[in-house]
Amino acid sequence: MKCLVWICGLAEQEYAEIRTQALRKLECNPHTTLRELSAEIQQLLDIRQDAKLLGSSLSVPTPIPDVNAVKAEKHPRKDPPSPCFRCGGAHWANECKFIEKRCHTCNRIGHKKGFCKNFSRRRVKNPKKTSKRANKVVVVASSTNDNTSLKRIYKTVRINEIPTRMRLDTGADVTLLSYKDWISIGRPKLQPALFKLKSANNKEINVRGHFKCTFVIEGHRGEGNCHVANTTSLLGLDWIMQVKPLFRRLTGNVTCNAVSASTLATLRKSLTSRLQKQFPAVFTSGLGCCTKSKVSLKLKPNATPVFRKARPVPYAVQPRIAQEIDRLVAANVLTPVDHSDWAAPVVVVQKKNGSIRLCADFSTGLNNALEQHQHPLPTPDDIFAKLNGGRYFSQLDLAEAYFQLEMDEDSRPLLTINTH
Repeated sequence: MKCLVWICGLAEQEYAEIRTQALRKLECNPHTTLRELSAEIQQLLDIRQDAKLLGSSLSVPTPIPDVNAVKAEKHPRKDPPSPCFRCGGAHWANECKFIEKRCHTCNRIGHKKGFCKNFSRRRVKNPKKTSKRANKVVVVASSTNDNTSLKRIYKTVRINEIPTRMRLDTGADVTLLSYKDWISIGRPKLQPALFKLKSANNKEINVRGHFKCTFVIEGHRGEGNCHVANTTSLLGLDWIMQVKPLFRRLTGNVTCNAVSASTLATLRKSLTSRLQKQFPAVFTSGLGCCTKSKVSLKLKPNATPVFRKARPVPYAVQPRIAQEIDRLVAANVLTPVDHSDWAAPVVVVQKKNGSIRLCADFSTGLNNALEQHQHPLPTPDDIFAKLNGGRYFSQLDLAEAYFQLEMDEDSRPLLTINTH
């Protein structure tokens, strides 16, 4: 019930897809808790928000070329998978400026001093110390090229006691530091990257390396790994989870005191007793009556009375029908009449508890003779929008609600029923 009430709060049209996803999850797993549902919906919202940052290339359809027209596609140049073997720079080897330079170590042309092939082979003596390429892929949810003006949450984090402004991103599995911020904190020594990082658009992020450091967020100290790349500085989940107060605020997790079943039963009994004493007229036995107004029916011009005969009922049910009519007459709901211009047959419906309900079938003539009320009925979206922001919800069921509405004198003959 809590999950359904929470879903009702997503009343805006823009959240229609989110509501569908939430209801689908509840249908697949009815035991889903509110915390799990909230976390999944927040993840869906973050993914949809970050999807808007991918650029117009995803939202604008590709124009259809003319027949026989041939046009070469321009693919963005990818970053090299490894540093240049000529100088160690972050570019392709065929674009290196040392391609025609002479090395002063081996006197050969085509590389920088210290990058000789024979020299490199002699230096590698212990293969265990060679750097291994990261084989685990970690997705960073936000786009790395964030030039949008959308509102973002930023935190000032003290990395190795140096204040650094970082964007809080619960969709990022690891914490990233921009190359510029890495220089500003003193260029800590980098180790090979622990993971292969990808952005939300599945583009691989060129990571320069990682370093271990200490950090302070909102007065809480922690330590962890920080990867350096040409991206915006992102405060990821690996650091956020170490700051428990911040993590609870972002995920909506709160600590609740344990409440036993006996405590709830006592509170429920106390509340019921207090309400019964405060509103005794509401809880008295017998049928209630609406005193605010009376119901009036208006006939169409030139409407003619319609009299229908009673429908046959089984002999075994007739005593129970007579007993129900006597009960309604005693409650001043029905009044016996000997003659009427209008009459509608009744339909007997059996309830779950074994009792019966008398239902008048006014579709036999009266409904077509009445003027329709043109009052607009609220839609479910309008109702849910008004419930949005509510804290307490209750379910009220009026006993025999229609019998509690009193008809005016002119409308009573129109509701005559023919029983048996």
